[in-house]
Amino acid sequence: RHTVIRQFVAGLLPEFADCSADHQIGRSVLSGGVTNQLYKVWRVDKPEVAVVVRVFGKETERIISRNAELFWQSQFLRTFGKCRN
Repeated sequence: RHTVIRQFVAGLLPEFADCSADHQIGRSVLSGGVTNQLYKVWRVDKPEVAVVVRVFGKETERIISRNAELFWQSQFLRTFGKCRN
């Protein structure tokens, strides 16, 4: 999963665009996700450049409206992108 997360943030955010190897980004699991897995992702050479990546739990869209969730998230948090899980 580390490679997929690196490719996602590198393709989406200019601050990560030159991170072409997994060792160039750090990743840690954050607690608090009930139906999601949350990761803090940062540049190893610039730890102040960091984002949170959310990976939805398997088939959780059956009980949670992801469109509504994204709407409310974007009202309170800067949201950079969305992709299929």
